[in-house]
Amino acid sequence: MLYVKDGIVNPVSLTLRENTTISPVYYLFEFQNDFTKDKVYDLPTMVSSNSRYTEFNIDLGENGLDISPSGWWSYKVYQQTSPTNLDPLLSQGLIERGKLLVAEGDEKEVETIKYVSDNENNSNYVFVDIESGFERKIWGQTHVKFGEAEWIWSQSE
Repeated sequence: MLYVKDGIVNPVSLTLRENTTISPVYYLFEFQNDFTKDKVYDLPTMVSSNSRYTEFNIDLGENGLDISPSGWWSYKVYQQTSPTNLDPLLSQGLIERGKLLVAEGDEKEVETIKYVSDNENNSNYVFVDIESGFERKIWGQTHVKFGEAEWIWSQSE
């Protein structure tokens, strides 16, 4: 899965060499929105390529691709010998497919919420039905308090 942000140039790394069968090679990207089914084609700038991965810059800035709306997209990567072709039917074949999440501008990937509890010393709690007289003990504990009720026993019980 790829994650990119709208409005910037995004570095993206893919493992394409194991499926590439031509040389020299240019990679044609097809992006299809999961909701609208609109397609966008691009020949992104290849930054580097080695035996493990190929890195591209996908430009979603002002002068780059218009991939909208933000959200989930599918992507396909085709190999080809042409540096200008934007038609997958004229390429030399599909070599990669996957999912792409396009986030809006400066939105955080995951919002962090901090919770503070009154159990910071990691106490174990036992819930007891006092009216029925039912008592439950926890192995290794010698003291249980529930509201006004309190039980204390020795380890030998």
